[in-house]
Amino acid sequence: MKYETAASVLDSLSLSRHELPATGDSSPQGEVIWVTGDETTAMQWVHEDLLDVSYIAVRGAGAAEWAERIGQVVPLDGPELIRGRIVSERDTDSLIDGLFRAAVVACHGFDETVFSLLRWASYDPDPLIRRSALLGVSIVRWTEFSTLLDDVATNDPEGDIREQAARVGSLLDG
Repeated sequence: MKYETAASVLDSLSLSRHELPATGDSSPQGEVIWVTGDETTAMQWVHEDLLDVSYIAVRGAGAAEWAERIGQVVPLDGPELIRGRIVSERDTDSLIDGLFRAAVVACHGFDETVFSLLRWASYDPDPLIRRSALLGVSIVRWTEFSTLLDDVATNDPEGDIREQAARVGSLLDG
């Protein structure tokens, strides 16, 4: 989603817009966050350079409700649609994109479909897919992944993936 689209949608929902000046990084407008009137929920447009994807992150007490409201204005891919794409694709880029999207969509609460996808991808033969699964786990931060992270941190054949799993595990612990 382009920044202009996200800004237009979020501005139309009667949210308070807070802008922080650009810091010279790749973000052209600096950091922009929209907050509900009671300041319990925040929305932020995020661009991930690594995967070249953009999305609206919704955090706080009313995250699920606000994600649904945003989804009424902008079509959002749900976990089942994303799962269908992941299962039907064996193209690495498509799998990585799907895993990332699934994690972002489900970051407001536990979702069995997304949990299963990330668990499956954590054992994929392709190290890039396993690394992407760990990125997804770091986004959702569900404690249900603790056992899997311990296993990957101990048994993955790639040292850097073992280290990444340990780091993600420490996010869950603390």
